[in-house]
Amino acid sequence: ITDAYGVAETTRELAAVVPGFEDYTVGVETSLANDGSQDGTKREVVARVTTKTKLDSRDRETAKRLISLNVPELDRVEFATE
Repeated sequence: ITDAYGVAETTRELAAVVPGFEDYTVGVETSLANDGSQDGTKREVVARVTTKTKLDSRDRETAKRLISLNVPELDRVEFATE
C-alpha cells in the first residue's frame, strides 16, 4: 500500500506537537453535488484528527499546517475528541 498522503510521517509529527493526540486519517470523500459540476459529484480530500481533549485554535492551526505539508490538495481538516 502506498502512503500517498504521508500519513505515517504526519502521524508522528502530530503526536509530537498536538496535545492529547490520538489518531489521524486522511482520505477522499465523494458526495453528490448541486453545484452544476459535470458529473454531479463533489470530491474532497479530508483529514481527521482525534484527540483526548478539545484543541484550542493555535493547536488546530498547527495541526492544519503540518497536514498541509504532506497533503497539498487538502480541502478541509476535521477535529474530534474521544
